[in-house]
Amino acid sequence: MAKEMSEKDILSEENLKISKALRDLSDIEEKLEKIDEQVNKYRISITEPVFEERYNIIANIPNFWKTVLQTHPEFSDFIPVSDFKFLDLLKNLKVVMLSSTDFSITFQFDELKESNFPAQTLTKTFKLTKDITKLKYTSKLTDEQLEDMQEFGFLTSEPIEITWPSDYDSINPNKISMKTDKDFKQNYRAGMKTVFAWFNWTGLKHGKEFPNGDGFANLFMEDIYPHCLKHYIVAKRDIEDEVGESDSEVEEDEEELEGFNIDAINEDEQNKEPSQKKMKI
Repeated sequence: MAKEMSEKDILSEENLKISKALRDLSDIEEKLEKIDEQVNKYRISITEPVFEERYNIIANIPNFWKTVLQTHPEFSDFIPVSDFKFLDLLKNLKVVMLSSTDFSITFQFDELKESNFPAQTLTKTFKLTKDITKLKYTSKLTDEQLEDMQEFGFLTSEPIEITWPSDYDSINPNKISMKTDKDFKQNYRAGMKTVFAWFNWTGLKHGKEFPNGDGFANLFMEDIYPHCLKHYIVAKRDIEDEVGESDSEVEEDEEELEGFNIDAINEDEQNKEPSQKKMKI
């Protein structure tokens, strides 16, 4: 009996040591998280004026954002091709980090009169929350997804007003009606996939609004905006390479033609004409 108690005591002591070690590790993790937060705040504070300077310089480069967005390897996965006609009007773009998790994106559009699309500047703000009670539709979310959202948080945003182009009147959710449009569901879904619907994305209506709106926002924040110059240079280089290849093909064709005697060919054709006429007779 004494031996059995001794084993229990040993196990109990080991459990206490493990439990204490885990608590200590948890404290270390909290300290590291606080350090990360401080580092992020410092990084934001020192990079913000540099990004502002870059923003002002980009404003002087025609078609900068058009070039970046049209050639970005992932951007077209989020929106229909028809949206590029209007995203090409993007004069400038800015992402501002409000904290290590929250940020805003400002879009400055030029006008397109033929589509009744006015010049407009729009700022959409995104915030991370862990409050899953804010979700309005959860039927398409698994228990595991909800647990992850509660533990790690999920991105949300307030809807903002944007003037849609008249080209999209037939799919604009604000203009179509179930009573008058026989293809309402199809047109509504098509409209909700456009970039204009993304400006109304909230992150609280899964399956009922612009799909993967958080991924689209994060793409701007994590890649497109901070690395825009890299994307622009790569795109311009690719364009120049394509032009160079086209010029090379033309030069090769010209070199091949240099080996031909055009006069001899014409003379030969003339000699053939009488015989061809005789054959017809």
